[in-house]
Amino acid sequence: MVKRKYRGHTSAVQPTSKQTETFLKKRPVGDSSDTPSEPLDNRNAFRRRWVKVFAGLIFDGFFLLALMVFVFAGAPLAPFHGDEGMHIYSSIDHDILKRDGVLSLVTEPPYAIDSDAHFRLAAGSVYRHALGFVRYLAGVGPEHLPPRPGWLWVASFEQNVAAGFFPKLELIALGRTTSSLFLALAALPAFWLGWLIWRRPGAWLLSGLLIMQPAVLLNGRRAMQEGCLLFFGLLTLAVAGWLAKEMQAGKKPRLLGWLGLAMAGGLALASKLSGLCFLVPSLVLVSVAMGRFGRIKDFAPHLAAPVLAGMGAFIIYLALSPGLWNKPWERLRDQAAIRTELIGYLNDGAGAGFWKQAARLVGMPLLTSPQYFEVAEWADTPGLADAVQAYETSPFYGLGGAAFWGWGVVSLAAFGGWQAVYKKDRFGISLLVGLILCAAMLFPNPLPWERYYLPLLPFWLSLAVFGLSVRFR
Repeated sequence: MVKRKYRGHTSAVQPTSKQTETFLKKRPVGDSSDTPSEPLDNRNAFRRRWVKVFAGLIFDGFFLLALMVFVFAGAPLAPFHGDEGMHIYSSIDHDILKRDGVLSLVTEPPYAIDSDAHFRLAAGSVYRHALGFVRYLAGVGPEHLPPRPGWLWVASFEQNVAAGFFPKLELIALGRTTSSLFLALAALPAFWLGWLIWRRPGAWLLSGLLIMQPAVLLNGRRAMQEGCLLFFGLLTLAVAGWLAKEMQAGKKPRLLGWLGLAMAGGLALASKLSGLCFLVPSLVLVSVAMGRFGRIKDFAPHLAAPVLAGMGAFIIYLALSPGLWNKPWERLRDQAAIRTELIGYLNDGAGAGFWKQAARLVGMPLLTSPQYFEVAEWADTPGLADAVQAYETSPFYGLGGAAFWGWGVVSLAAFGGWQAVYKKDRFGISLLVGLILCAAMLFPNPLPWERYYLPLLPFWLSLAVFGLSVRFR
């Protein structure tokens, strides 16, 4: 029924079939006057795009959550290490801080071995205060801690147990929960770094392979410093990678990025001195991304920001290390002397030989099984063999076949490095330089201890993911 207007009045007239046919024939093809099909198509495409993004975020969230749950699930099964007792005891610094103030944590010579001052200079401060705060939340006071220094390495396992140095199970659980939390959170910057390299495939590969690596799981779950080292170290590397990617795209680096790099680097240093193996390569990585190839003089104008970020990281490290506040430069010399003395004491000569130490740069983080202990006498610890077997046969051990996938990572990293140089990909070359510099910093280490080589793993995996991205992108 249609309405027709005739000189002031309207009448309802039923159109005939002939009129309808004539109207349809005259109507132009594709006329959208009655049905706005083009805006509707745009709206549908917009909705489909956001549904796809939302679904991807859900899958990413479930993937990261699964990695985090996996870390926590295997923590109670990890075989005990004597250093766990020492780090659990060191959380007494948090109680001293609350009771006597921060100035009670300053140090001065002499430094008796295994004294509080000695350990404050030898180890980082982030984990001990994090564990102290977790103990405070759980209502576990300092009276429940083992005696100083937490573990006597000159004594046998049985003697330590008899003297009360073996921590209570509640303390071990709290210590491992704290460390596992840092390791679980390390999946986030690893995911971010992988996304910068190859978006979602790179993010899943890098974070999954890193967190599922057995040596990372073992050391990150234990009540020691490796969990927070990996979290803040990976955060430092991810922020540096983001800055490098921004510069590769021709964008001006943001002040927030440089502040984030300084903050993350300072926390990595305060977690463990091995954080230098993340901070220095990250600063150089950004510097390489800022320059032009073949023109070294063009690097100089761009070095101010990385240098300032490095200085900021050092200032944050000092602020988080009260043991260095009393005449900082003298305490830093004392710290270097203590670390040198400890390494010399622990070195049994196994680190001699150029090729043996070079092989560790590949073998330790990639090709070997987890190192459950470093001292040979620890092999006779009662119940250790059963604990190792139970851990390795559990579903929370991590990726098996280290030699198989380890050589795959090495091959892909070599391919990625070659492609980066061949194609003059600035971001890829930055990753390659980071790997080389981290390896150079770890090369003089004489101790064949697997956990000391963990900082190399993110660089190996990053370059391997880059190689895959070049091949399949």
